[in-house]
Amino acid sequence: MAPYWILAAFATGIGLSAGAPALTGSWPPVLAGTFALFWLALRRSTLAWLPLAAAISLAGFLAAHQALAPPQHDQHVSRFVTAEEVAVEGVVRQVERL
Repeated sequence: MAPYWILAAFATGIGLSAGAPALTGSWPPVLAGTFALFWLALRRSTLAWLPLAAAISLAGFLAAHQALAPPQHDQHVSRFVTAEEVAVEGVVRQVERL
């Protein structure tokens, strides 16, 4: 079997992310574990590629949602955008020399 099914499965996950909401909570690990158990049950069968394709599709789905709406932490710079002035200080860790 050609390795093109890996790319097709990942692209399918990306395509599904356009119309489906992101999975929240413990659903992604539960689904990944389910696909792993199905693969273990079917690994000697000719259908062993189905759970692998589903897992790769899930990876594409999660990666697309992560890229479209990354999680924002409490200290993310976008949370400081208000009408009032805010003092922000930091530390330079690396200086580029020309």
